[in-house]
Amino acid sequence: MNTAGNFQPLPMLAVGQFLCKDFPEILFPENADLLQVFWCPNDHFLEFPPSAEYEGPRVELRWLDSSHVDGFSSLTWEASWPVEDSYLVHPCTIDQERVDEYPDSEVLPPLLAEAADAISTEDGGYQYSLSVARGWKIGGWPSWHLTGLQHIECPDCAGPVKLLIKVDSCEWDGGSDRWWPLEERSLTEEQEPAAREPTGTVVGRFGELRIFTCESNPAHSPIPNIQ
Repeated sequence: MNTAGNFQPLPMLAVGQFLCKDFPEILFPENADLLQVFWCPNDHFLEFPPSAEYEGPRVELRWLDSSHVDGFSSLTWEASWPVEDSYLVHPCTIDQERVDEYPDSEVLPPLLAEAADAISTEDGGYQYSLSVARGWKIGGWPSWHLTGLQHIECPDCAGPVKLLIKVDSCEWDGGSDRWWPLEERSLTEEQEPAAREPTGTVVGRFGELRIFTCESNPAHSPIPNIQ
């Protein structure tokens, strides 16, 4: 709403961009090799049938042919309208690292989940040491630690969905040393916060925002979900 009391569109903010050649884990639509992710830096209340509800930034995905794109701006700026400061992403580059992770215990068969829960808890047990990786990531398994397993389907075709990207409030935490990068364990107390929270983004209650896409057609509407 502007100063005259009228509603008007607000610009979406750049969150990230990903090239097909760098991220083979991403399923791209035909004739696209570049994914750009944007969101509105304010909370929206959305519902995704049959059972998922969402409160957070509205997400937009743009699937493009990189040969037709001039560039992608990630410059810092000051908004001239009210926004959630925690949704303003600090510019940074991606240091790719592929890791092995395993499904959340919520989706394991009962006997296997019982065995996983019995793993030593000295370093976070199965859920924090072997299961879903902390930090921003492309693909992999989603965590259901906050709500329990939710049924999410494509809003356009009701088909199954898969995790595209996870936006995390930090890269590691006290739950386990498993996801704490070795090269950053020698940082000083003053240096560590910038490495642990490089984007400055906080979603949910210092949680994570996951963006799911249709398994058969990634160009269908994305489904955001907070944990």
